[in-house]
Amino acid sequence: MKRWRLYIVGLVVVGLLIVLLTRLSYSPAKISRAEREREVYASALGGGEFHVAEYTTLGGLSNYDKKDFDNIAQKLPGLKPDTLFDFQEQNKQPLSLWQYLPSTVDDRILSPNDIQLLEEDRFITLSRIGFNLDFNQAFFLWGIVDKIGNEIKTCDGILVLLHKVDDAWVIQNQLVVLHCNSPLDYK
Repeated sequence: MKRWRLYIVGLVVVGLLIVLLTRLSYSPAKISRAEREREVYASALGGGEFHVAEYTTLGGLSNYDKKDFDNIAQKLPGLKPDTLFDFQEQNKQPLSLWQYLPSTVDDRILSPNDIQLLEEDRFITLSRIGFNLDFNQAFFLWGIVDKIGNEIKTCDGILVLLHKVDDAWVIQNQLVVLHCNSPLDYK
């Protein structure tokens, strides 16, 4: 009788371990960060015919400190602290956007050399995207630059806060922070 009990208890324990290990090893298909960024950039760029600077930039925001970013957070209701932190972390160094941009803009990406050679054109610059921990909020800087000859004639920097609704990224809030290479007085 004892053997049967040990046998049954053993089977139950083995069964529970199998169920537990199966549950722990199962995870739904994970989307990489690059794929998430590509999704947000595709949504932001839409069908526009903009040229896009290859390297990320924060423009005039590159020398902002914690106090400056705290002020931005106050001006953008709904911006989560983890999203802002990720934005700052992702933008510590410039990075080529080739792997992050949708393939629909491949022929419109401008290298630094291409930008130098431009005589007259409008192009956009993008920062890396900051996400919250749930990957349902995105935050980035969108720059619009008009270049004539060797001069930048106009430029605007707009911080864009998006929220994922179902399968679409929707603009939740925006804040113009730069104009003509000088930060606006948003403080």
